[in-house]
Amino acid sequence: MVRFAAMAVMLSAAAAWPAGFAWRTYVAHEQVQFGRAESDERAFWIACDDGKTLSAGGPSAAGQSEGPGAAAKIGGRSYAGHYIERGDSINFEVRIGPDEPFIRSLLRNRGFRLEEGGRAVSIPGKGAAKVVAPLLKACGSA
Repeated sequence: MVRFAAMAVMLSAAAAWPAGFAWRTYVAHEQVQFGRAESDERAFWIACDDGKTLSAGGPSAAGQSEGPGAAAKIGGRSYAGHYIERGDSINFEVRIGPDEPFIRSLLRNRGFRLEEGGRAVSIPGKGAAKVVAPLLKACGSA
């Protein structure tokens, strides 16, 4: 979690993502992420839980432990959710629908602004459509 916080500070200052960050399928038909290939190092993810429910999240900058109380603004819309352990850090997770404005942006390969835990970053959209569209279809949302 400390590593992510340091990375978030670096990213806000540099306005660029580390080499290797891109939109990728993490688990076919279950999760896509903006992060490094075959790694838990990611900035944002979208998942299809139980084959029909969409969720989104990423490493939390709030310094919380697992449980309720997560809040994020994704693409200008506010969401409430919870904190979960995912990979080697605590992530925020929110339930989403297939027609969220940030999803529509990603389907056009456009990015969005993510605000959570006192940090704000721009998540790029380049290459997102090729992984997000199949996830939505697999999740019964396309």
